[in-house]
Amino acid sequence: MPELPKKTLETILVVDDNEPVLKAVVALLKQAGFRVLSAADGPAAIRLARENDGVIDLLLSDVDMPAISGPDLGEALKVTRPQMHVMLMSDGSNRNLLVLNYGWAYLQKPFRRCEADRDGQ
Repeated sequence: MPELPKKTLETILVVDDNEPVLKAVVALLKQAGFRVLSAADGPAAIRLARENDGVIDLLLSDVDMPAISGPDLGEALKVTRPQMHVMLMSDGSNRNLLVLNYGWAYLQKPFRRCEADRDGQ
C-alpha cells in the first residue's frame, strides 16, 4: 500500500446525487489526504459552501443532477469563490462537450483508482 501524505492537502467539495458514487469518491480523496466536503445535490452544496469560511480549492461535481446541474453549480459557486477550480464528471455520453464549453476539467465515469505499477513508475 502506498504511503499516505503526512499533511492534509487541498479542500475538495464533492457533489453527486448517486450516493454510492459520492461515498466512494469521498473515501478515495480522504485516503489520499484531501480535506473533503460532500453534498448530495446542488442546493446542499451551495449551503455548505456558504457555511464554510475556509478555502474550497476544487469543486468536483456530477454534471446531471436534479435541481441544479454541475455546470450551473460551478458558475454559482465561482461568483463568491472565483479562485476555486471546477472539475465535472459524468457517465453520460457527450457530456464532455458540454463541459468543454466552460473550459473546466472533465472526468468520465465510471472510473477507478489507479495504483502505481510495481516498478514505481
